[in-house]
Amino acid sequence: MSPWIEGLVVKYGAVLLGVSIGTAAKYGLTMGEGRKVTTGELVSDLLLVPLVCLVAAFIGIKFGADPMTMAMISAFCAVSSDRLIRLMRERFMERVATEIDVIQQHKGEMRQSSQIEQSAAHVRDEGLNAPTAGSAMLRELGPNPPKD
Repeated sequence: MSPWIEGLVVKYGAVLLGVSIGTAAKYGLTMGEGRKVTTGELVSDLLLVPLVCLVAAFIGIKFGADPMTMAMISAFCAVSSDRLIRLMRERFMERVATEIDVIQQHKGEMRQSSQIEQSAAHVRDEGLNAPTAGSAMLRELGPNPPKD
């Protein structure tokens, strides 16, 4: 076996073992409740397994867990994978909404600041003060008196 694959098995083997055990326990609980395991559930769990592995590995590495603890964390993540993914999605969407609000607020402040700078530059370049500029604009827009 190549050293790369051996390193992968050493590092993430406990996660894969834990997710396998947790998924089997999830199906055991489902059958114990008297429900049948459907093909849709199998496909759904098959699609969720990579994310569950990623979450379990992240949690285990974050806490510096040994392989046995990593397997236990992975098993618990797999047993409650539906609720875990739903909770993570809700929290993620809340955080994204909060970040978007902050970004929109900063964009508004930046636009306002930019407009003030542009106005100040225009006044500086044209040598106009506010009352003179306003009266000049009114003269240009107002009706022209007839010329005799």
